[in-house]
Amino acid sequence: MLKRINGIDRAKQELEEILRDMRASSSAGAAEVFKPYCRKPLQVSIIMMIFSQINGVNMILLYGPTILNDAGVSFGSNSILSSLPTYVTILVATLISFPLINRYSRRGLLIASVLGMAFSHLLMASLLALHAPALTVLAPMMLAAGSFTLGLAPLSWIIVSEIFPNRVRSQALAIVCVFLFGSSFLTAQVFPMAMDWLRQTTGTPAGMYVVFATVCLSCAWFSWRVLPETKGFSLEAIGEFWRTHGAQNK
Repeated sequence: MLKRINGIDRAKQELEEILRDMRASSSAGAAEVFKPYCRKPLQVSIIMMIFSQINGVNMILLYGPTILNDAGVSFGSNSILSSLPTYVTILVATLISFPLINRYSRRGLLIASVLGMAFSHLLMASLLALHAPALTVLAPMMLAAGSFTLGLAPLSWIIVSEIFPNRVRSQALAIVCVFLFGSSFLTAQVFPMAMDWLRQTTGTPAGMYVVFATVCLSCAWFSWRVLPETKGFSLEAIGEFWRTHGAQNK
């Protein structure tokens, strides 16, 4: 397979890198994930996966019918129909995301994604604050869901799975997932309480979307300044980069 994809010379080089990395992986223990060369990718991955849960889009999907109902959009007793346009957008964006990820850089697409999400949250905040017609809130919800599905949703998992050296990938991903599910749980618990508090104190939940927009802008800055580009690099090359980087920073 390697020969078919890259030719015999490149295939031999990649096979040698894989075998060398496998020999190193066989001696790795659970404590390996906390060694200097792995700390940086671990920190980056944890922060990225937390961003993937606290950006507001997951809350739009989870509480979509409630958000629309509060805005005045109603589909009678079948409230799930109110989320149908958002989920159709997600389906279309999912189909488009595959060629985009294969063609463009990981960092560039991710940054564009979270900037689109930030814009959609600001648009939602403006519409709610101005008491715009109820159906208009569907537009920022669809834009946020589409932007999330095109970039941050798949790329957070792709980048995190690529960023770790082979020898510690399984242990590191287990740690990252603890933070992912923890941040998801906390956000789901806090969101409805924060929305109720904002309604009672300001008369509108618009401020919540300003917070989400700030989170998305922070994610864009983090991705630009800290996140490494993994597209075009083999897993073995990425692992060697972190080992060399860690050795230089001891």
